[in-house]
Amino acid sequence: MLQHDRILVVKFGTEKTDGMRFSYALSLAAQLGFLVVSSIGGFLLLGYWLDAKLSTAPWLLVLGIIVGIIVTVREAYHLIKPLVTPDKTGS
Repeated sequence: MLQHDRILVVKFGTEKTDGMRFSYALSLAAQLGFLVVSSIGGFLLLGYWLDAKLSTAPWLLVLGIIVGIIVTVREAYHLIKPLVTPDKTGS
């Protein structure tokens, strides 16, 4: 911490400012939202369409929802993983 003219300045390990951190958090939230909607919605619609074509209702719809949830959880894990794992560079 440095003190300049009675203003306390905290130096972080990176050069990111608060605005950049907010932008990054907003970007991550948008990515997660798009991920949930696109994967679950896409597999849901695919299951619905295949059910209509193959007359197997509601089994492929249910399978589409399950696959969509699995894909969403997997991709969300890989998106968030770098934020919660410690830095291995030693800095």
